[in-house]
Amino acid sequence: MSDQEGFIIEGDLFIIPHENNPSIFGQGNVNVNGELKSNIIKERTLNSGVKVYNVNQIELKQNAVADNPSVGSYTMYLDVDNKVKVKNNSGNVDIGSFIPLTSKGQMLTHNGTNTVVLNPGSDNQVLVYDNTQPNGVKWINSSSIITGSSGKSNVIHIADNKKVSIVDNISGVFYVSIYNKIQNGSVSNFITIKRNDSLYGVSTNFSKCNFPENFKLYWEPYEEIMVSKNGSTLDGLYYIQEYPQNNDNKTVISLTGTNWVNVSSDTTGSNIFFIENNISGPVGIIYVSKNLETNSTCAIFKSGITPGINNSKLNIRWNASSGVELQKNNSLDDGNYTLTNLKSEMTLLSTITLTGTTEQTLLQSYSKDAKILIIESDVSGGMTAIFVIGKNKPGGILSVSKISESRSTSTKLKLNWGVNSYLTIQKTGNDYNGQYRVYIL
Repeated sequence: MSDQEGFIIEGDLFIIPHENNPSIFGQGNVNVNGELKSNIIKERTLNSGVKVYNVNQIELKQNAVADNPSVGSYTMYLDVDNKVKVKNNSGNVDIGSFIPLTSKGQMLTHNGTNTVVLNPGSDNQVLVYDNTQPNGVKWINSSSIITGSSGKSNVIHIADNKKVSIVDNISGVFYVSIYNKIQNGSVSNFITIKRNDSLYGVSTNFSKCNFPENFKLYWEPYEEIMVSKNGSTLDGLYYIQEYPQNNDNKTVISLTGTNWVNVSSDTTGSNIFFIENNISGPVGIIYVSKNLETNSTCAIFKSGITPGINNSKLNIRWNASSGVELQKNNSLDDGNYTLTNLKSEMTLLSTITLTGTTEQTLLQSYSKDAKILIIESDVSGGMTAIFVIGKNKPGGILSVSKISESRSTSTKLKLNWGVNSYLTIQKTGNDYNGQYRVYIL
């Protein structure tokens, strides 16, 4: 029979190595120059498996029902949904053994060309999308991510005139900023205060870039804080920042009668105090700034101050060479009050040198932000101030509220955030040149 003819074998075909000289007369191999057609290829020796070398291409056919493999083995098949799947002997999809991950916390990502392994970050880091990175993602410190103390996501969908819950609490004192994830969406900075659950909250919007739509905050009796938008043109995702966030920054003080209680040992600078309680006493937010230790007065701004149920009110003072002190104005509503200095939750953004009226860059951002800034001076007598700012688009106009400022001359601190420009700061005069610290929330 020549090698050009076909043949049929009924039964099994066994090919074994030559008994005496396999190296010359054959190892028991099958050499096929054309196609090798078989319905099933199985191992010959139990548990030895089948090895396939230098495979150029494997073509999978859709298989709605793939057989379960034996224990310890896996079946790979193309399901009817055109997805390659792997089954274990129980019939469950299990691809863990085939993913090239070797260390705790590793994960797969894609670099635009290949699937690659991403190693874990450090403790308390989170993964964020960043198009400038080779794999499109990066690890950053969780403190860089803004999240609400209520545990809610910091990104919510706001649509036409529909109320959306943004803070779980039904009473208290909060600063809430809203800025746009979508193009040209509105921006707002709210201070909202509610003495107890049964009252309506009092809200103030310090900076708003609401073109063409406005945000409105709701805090009804026994309800959470909610927000709505009065239009449908800019429906979409918005960032929510809620403060205070960290309960560790809260201090319990006792206000009794009209006694003064020290709430900060600073002798100069700026502070933002949130005062609340659960005894129906007075609540509110007080901003204070003082540029010179020997001054016997300071710049004070009170926001949303709500008297206690017995009409007691909050007073604050900052005497010369002394710390900041707080009191009630009568002997009623005595008890424990919770105080938070919001400055303790702010980050030192930078230390800059201000000379003359030259501008210095604070944020390399064109828009989409709502912030609180505190500026303090290392120069004796230099200005200190608190700003609330917002801007909704590169071509937009800065919305800025200077809440409080302490200064000794006509020279002031000024913020600029022009069209398609970065946020900058300058002095308006030539005195008090030197270093200034900028804190941001």
